[in-house]
Amino acid sequence: MEAVKNSPEQAGKNGKGWVFGMIVLLLSALGLSLLLVWLNVERTDLGYQHKSRLDQISERKNTAEKLDVERERLLSPAVLLNRAKELGLRDARPGQIRRIEQPKR
Repeated sequence: MEAVKNSPEQAGKNGKGWVFGMIVLLLSALGLSLLLVWLNVERTDLGYQHKSRLDQISERKNTAEKLDVERERLLSPAVLLNRAKELGLRDARPGQIRRIEQPKR
């Protein structure tokens, strides 16, 4: 059997192909690494935005609860009675209140 020998032209082509393949692999690895870093940065930003929104929701719930308590305090009979006295209001005397009935439909 005769051994097949590579010509110098074929040897040069195989060497160039190997170098080209390595360059493509290195560029691909670099691109994927950059993509991975970018995705991690985006994920971290989304986490901070999510926490910020949760904090806003919690703050608004607390504010709404405080406003409900304040409204109930202002509408309590004792506070309304004191406010009415400050404004010079008093209970209605007999005959001062008139009731108008709605007509039946």
